[in-house]
Amino acid sequence: MRGWPHKTVVDRAIELADPGSESYLESLGRGLVIELGFGTPQTQFVLSDGHRTVRGDIRVGRHVFEIDGKLKYFLQQQGRTPEQILWEEKLRQDFITGFKLGVSRITWVDCHGGRRAARQRLSREYADTVARFGADLSDLAPYTQSALTGW
Repeated sequence: MRGWPHKTVVDRAIELADPGSESYLESLGRGLVIELGFGTPQTQFVLSDGHRTVRGDIRVGRHVFEIDGKLKYFLQQQGRTPEQILWEEKLRQDFITGFKLGVSRITWVDCHGGRRAARQRLSREYADTVARFGADLSDLAPYTQSALTGW
């Protein structure tokens, strides 16, 4: 199949495939993070203090990129109001940043119409995280998925 038209595009798509992307928007967000050139992103980064466990959508170094679909904040889900969902997101982000991790939020607009501006913003936010906390995660080993049993 080496001579097939557009084979390189198919090869690149296979190379970038990741089962950790749970939605179309997460796949687009992961592509945006890859474009930043800061390293290979980890999807579904698990962090737990033994009482609370959260998953970040995408992580590079000490920076977590959260993918936000608009409907999550406007529709009642699993008996929770949009206000409850927003409050839970705020507490979740506070939990993540409490481990000296930076957080950026990526939306559909970032992945489509505002891609250039999003890359600039995400690069600044990532650089700020590295300046404040570095990129090494070794101090978080007791709190991450690989260190915890049952995952």
